[in-house]
Amino acid sequence: MPLTAFGRLTLSVLTVGLIATTANAAPETWDIDTGHSTVGFTVRHNIVSKSMGRFADFNGTLMLDPAKLEETKIDVTIDAASIDTDNDKRDGHLKSPDFFDVAKFPTITFKSTSVKPKDKETGVVMGDLTINGITKPVELMYTVLGFTEAWGGQRAGFEATGTINRKDFNVSWSKVLDNGGLAVAEKVDITIALETVKAKPEEAKPAGK
Repeated sequence: MPLTAFGRLTLSVLTVGLIATTANAAPETWDIDTGHSTVGFTVRHNIVSKSMGRFADFNGTLMLDPAKLEETKIDVTIDAASIDTDNDKRDGHLKSPDFFDVAKFPTITFKSTSVKPKDKETGVVMGDLTINGITKPVELMYTVLGFTEAWGGQRAGFEATGTINRKDFNVSWSKVLDNGGLAVAEKVDITIALETVKAKPEEAKPAGK
């Protein structure tokens, strides 16, 4: 569904008054503020360490009603060639057909299929993740980091985490080590930290449009 260490977004909790004004509202468009968001990943390397990275370029929207999170719709598109692990040689290999084959499959997408809140701050989001042209359902645990009024608009912060098997998406290259382990593990941990801003009426558009 990332992907350097990830800092958690810190946003103040939405005031009671703001919640009251949105209690009866229909879902509205919230755009991802990519300058304050991160799509990152961590994978075991050579068994004894972890490699981290992120995708630098992505965009997306949430159709969101803060009072009815179960109605949330999420649509995110990632530029696969923007992968950054702080190592140019490794990044070049990751862009090759051994991994993301960015020349053939330039984008990675995630589209939510359901959101199931557990309480006011946490829950599960299910969605379809497409990598290398292969679409699989994934499950992410989310945390609402807060809602606030800032910089002339309404903002909301979320964090989502999950684990995928990269081989499910034909990201299958690896080498067998002398001890029989793999140079790159099959399981990849994803961490997504999003800061979103409520679109102004003239800018609002449905997710995915």
